[in-house]
Amino acid sequence: MKLQAAGLLAVFGLAAMGADLPQGVAAPGLATHAVDNVKDMTLKELARELYSNDEARRRAVINQCVKLNTTDSWKLVIEGLANDKGRPADEAQLKLALLEDDKALKMLWGKEGLNSKDVLVRMRVAELLGRREMGVEAEFLAKALGDKEPDVRRLLLWSVERLAQGGHLQGDVQRELFKPLLKMAKKDRDGAVRGAALLAFGAIATPEEAMDLARLIAADRLQAARCGAARFGQALGESDPVGALSLLGNLLSDESSNVRRAAVDGLEAVATKSGVGLMIARLEVEERERVRWALVDSLQRLSGRKYRLDVRPWKLWHEKLADDWKPESSSSDGHEADRGEATVAFAGMPILSDRVCFLIDLSGSIWTKKSDGVLPKDVVGEELQKALDTLPEGTLFNVIPYINDPVPWQDELQKAKSKNVEAAKEFYSDCKSRGAGNVYDAIQLALVDPEVDTIIILTDGAPSGGHRWNLDLMVQLLTEQNRYRAVTYDALLVGASDFLTKRWLDLTKATGGECTSIEL
Repeated sequence: MKLQAAGLLAVFGLAAMGADLPQGVAAPGLATHAVDNVKDMTLKELARELYSNDEARRRAVINQCVKLNTTDSWKLVIEGLANDKGRPADEAQLKLALLEDDKALKMLWGKEGLNSKDVLVRMRVAELLGRREMGVEAEFLAKALGDKEPDVRRLLLWSVERLAQGGHLQGDVQRELFKPLLKMAKKDRDGAVRGAALLAFGAIATPEEAMDLARLIAADRLQAARCGAARFGQALGESDPVGALSLLGNLLSDESSNVRRAAVDGLEAVATKSGVGLMIARLEVEERERVRWALVDSLQRLSGRKYRLDVRPWKLWHEKLADDWKPESSSSDGHEADRGEATVAFAGMPILSDRVCFLIDLSGSIWTKKSDGVLPKDVVGEELQKALDTLPEGTLFNVIPYINDPVPWQDELQKAKSKNVEAAKEFYSDCKSRGAGNVYDAIQLALVDPEVDTIIILTDGAPSGGHRWNLDLMVQLLTEQNRYRAVTYDALLVGASDFLTKRWLDLTKATGGECTSIEL
């Protein structure tokens, strides 16, 4: 793996695939004219500079308005939510969690916020409310839950959950939210919203009320809702391991591999002998590759052992456990999955899925020939060819290069038969797309296909282009979204800084994936 990755790095060079600078990192010798003098500007000048051609300058304007901390300056920050550039809009979203000014705060509930015609603005406000330590009135949240867009409703429910857990919900919470959350969990037309409503309900209801609802949602016809039930069981692990085990045991045999994958996470969190027995029994019959390896990873973390797909040593280990067994706290500390020698890999990244989508960053210096005439895009293409040629025939796959917009080979996963493999290789070879690297929208496109359970991303790690830029925020959003999907993210980072690598590690670790980072 290291040799392959090092070879890629050699042809990419230090600038590796990204037109954007790592967030929070200044390049040596780079002029700072983009943000010069912002601190000396009047509010009228700041309002004008909010639409500067320079994204970094727009972001600096947002931060300066926060420092001024007046009603009018905060109004500019709220206006920044609708900015057509990712940097200032993300910055506004993050900083508005700190807003205390009552006059400006009212705008978040008006046409500039949750009543905006712009869905993305409503999504931004819906999310940031959950980070407000100053508190949010339950009455306002209840009224907003009727939004017509499921993504807005789901993010609002996430905010209700976080606010309740942090003790920041204000007003008569039971009167305002109990019935709306119960109704949404049972009847919302979107499965992920139903799952999110269950988790929010669990944060304000009694354990008995929440468990009754969880059992109902565990039998829901929509798989995303059942994933939510599995996440509820995961959260229940410490306080009610018996109830969690009952809930998760049934979900472990669900018809949806997404739900089974989520149940594996839950049973690992419960960490009882009975739960381990259920996992081993599932490993013996599980057909989906990603779920099989998720079971092995969890069992390795719980046991400290390095057994793999063969259930026999797991059974012997399990038989010797005491009835009151609990894993040693140090067993999973610094755990590195042991999966043996990879037979199928992409640029050194093991492919542990039969439903995989490859995302390839075509921004920046991937188009710059090196001194020896080698084009980095061609090197990536060679690695992609090796991976596709070795995919088992039962595998379904897709290839999505991305720049400002994703450039998919197909709209959905295709069988890894020779005809399709050759077509995908030719597609990538012929792809001439250039531009910034909008990874967030590429991921969202990949997720449209319900069959995808693994996304492998080859990138320099620095998002550029699109309406999302802040990687910390992006990871939080993707992790929340993944509670109802259970997709694994693997990341192959070429020349990424330590700052960026840490963020990608957060995403891959949270979803059971791997992150391979290459340094000179």
